[in-house]
Amino acid sequence: MTSTYRVSGAPKVHADKCGLRSVKTRASASSLVGAGWPLVCASCAIIVAYHIMEEANPKTWRKTMEAARIIWTRKVLRKKDYILAVQTIRNGLMAATFFCSMTIALLTAALGALFEGSGSSTALSMAPEPLFSPATALQLPYIKLALLATVLAISSAAFAQACRYLMHASFIFLVVADDPAIEEPSQTELKNEQSPLTVPTGSAERLMVIAERWWWGGLRGMYITLPLITWMASGTVGFLVASVLLVWILSILDKPLTNTVA
Repeated sequence: MTSTYRVSGAPKVHADKCGLRSVKTRASASSLVGAGWPLVCASCAIIVAYHIMEEANPKTWRKTMEAARIIWTRKVLRKKDYILAVQTIRNGLMAATFFCSMTIALLTAALGALFEGSGSSTALSMAPEPLFSPATALQLPYIKLALLATVLAISSAAFAQACRYLMHASFIFLVVADDPAIEEPSQTELKNEQSPLTVPTGSAERLMVIAERWWWGGLRGMYITLPLITWMASGTVGFLVASVLLVWILSILDKPLTNTVA
C-alpha cells in the first residue's frame, strides 16, 4: 500500500511543481509588460541626444566639409576653373539623385506594406513584442512602418533639396564670376532689391554649403532607418541595442579630418 501511494503520488507532486513554475513564469512575464515604451523612448533619446551634441561640437566631419566647400568655391572662382566646377557639381547631382531614387523606392515599399496591412484583418508579421500589452502589440507593426516611412520621406526630401541647390549653384558660378565680357547690371538695377539681376557675391559659397547640409541630412536619415529595421526584425530590445551601435558608428564617422592617418 505504501509503495503504491508513493508511485501514484509522484506525478502529482511533479505536476504541482510544474504548475508553480508556470505561474511564476507568467507572473514575471506580466511584470515586464509596459516596459516597451520606456525602452523605445530611451532608444530615440540616445539618437536625438547624440545629434544635439554633434551640432554643438565645432569640430565635426560635417562642419569640416562645409568649410572645405567654401574654400573650394573661392578657388574655383579665383582660377575661373568652371569645367572643374561643373564636373564636380554634376557628380554631386548624380549621387544625390541616386540616393533620392533609392529612398523613394524604399518609401514606396514601406507605404505599400502599411496600407496593405491596414486594409486586412490579419496583423503584420514582425518580431514578437512581449514587453507590450496584447492590444498595443497588435498595433505596433503599423507604428513601426509609419516611423520608417516618415524617416524615408524626410531623407528623400533632403536629397531632393540637395539636387535643387546644386543645380542652382551651377548657374550661380558663372553669374558671380568677375568676367569683363559679361554685361553687368546698371547701378539702378543693383539698387533695386527686387531686380532679378542682383546676385550676391557669396551666393555660390552659400549654395554649396546648403547643398552639403541637405546631403548630410539625407544620409543621416538613411542611417537612422537601420535601428528601425532592427526594431521590426528583433523587437524593442534589438532597437535599443541598434541605437547604441548606431551612435557609436556615427561618432566614428563624424570625427573631423586630422593631419594623421590613424
